[in-house]
Amino acid sequence: MEGSENGIRVSGREALYLSGVTEVRSYDEEEVQLTTGDGRLLIRGGGLRMERLEPEKGLVTLRGRVDSLEYLTDPGPGGGLLKRIFR
Repeated sequence: MEGSENGIRVSGREALYLSGVTEVRSYDEEEVQLTTGDGRLLIRGGGLRMERLEPEKGLVTLRGRVDSLEYLTDPGPGGGLLKRIFR
């Protein structure tokens, strides 16, 4: 998974290998938010730890219990629901 292509590989729900990562937005033991070439990615689990981080290559390896992976959509130019309500 070397290089800048976007890819995800999960090994036994205990290891997650990602490529094409452009930014680590937030990180703790239960949740990791990344920006990839395919959009923002939210990873949830337990005991998550970053084992490998190579930003120049766009590579990240996480270890721990992986419960879910979810691509998040940006609200767009109008903003989210709360932003539209409180204009």
